[in-house]
Amino acid sequence: MDIADEPNRETEAVLTELGVEVLRLTADLGRVDEIRAAFAAVQELFGCLDASVHIGGYSWRGETLQVSEELWDKVLNANLRSTFFCCQEALRIMYQQKSGAIVNMSADAAFFPMYGFALQAAGKGGIVSMTRTLALEAAEHGVRVNAVSPGIVRTAQAGFKRPESPKLQRLKHIPAEAVNHLADQTVANRYLSAEEVAQAFAFLCSDRASGISGDLHHVNGGGYFSLQY
Repeated sequence: MDIADEPNRETEAVLTELGVEVLRLTADLGRVDEIRAAFAAVQELFGCLDASVHIGGYSWRGETLQVSEELWDKVLNANLRSTFFCCQEALRIMYQQKSGAIVNMSADAAFFPMYGFALQAAGKGGIVSMTRTLALEAAEHGVRVNAVSPGIVRTAQAGFKRPESPKLQRLKHIPAEAVNHLADQTVANRYLSAEEVAQAFAFLCSDRASGISGDLHHVNGGGYFSLQY
């Protein structure tokens, strides 16, 4: 499920090639009615919901005095509000079947003071606290709820895969030493791949993590020890 159809089609093609039955849905996670319709479609087709991963979000960086009510709503709706209502709909189904696993996505901004990321910290920090509370509520229904906090990942959103990206254009005017500083802040001394982060989500969704709930997994190459922005 994605707000854009093209990424959906690409993912659908990959999964179909692997022999997986796919339901491709285009939905705006800022609209609760579309979230509810999407989960209803999943239940109707598959009859159950074993795992639900919520990674929707929107990042903005700027000083606090620049934040308007509209911007606050946009960032918090995309991060915290959408995650809450996705969890709500997933739990409706999972409570009925007495099983299931939910994994939400937080971010390092929830744990490290990063200049200009007050909105991101509010949204992603809220996801962590909400995840723990939902894990407590869901335990008696046989449902696990966890969260993953990725570090710096090479993704299109981060500006690594789009030559025309404004972020990447700005980096061209910054010394390579400064650009590499972010990677140097991790024990691994490198950026992470999306596949490495996905492995954490897959593990928490699987039965191998049957004893884990209300937990937060940092997947940041050891950046938790020394990350500074």
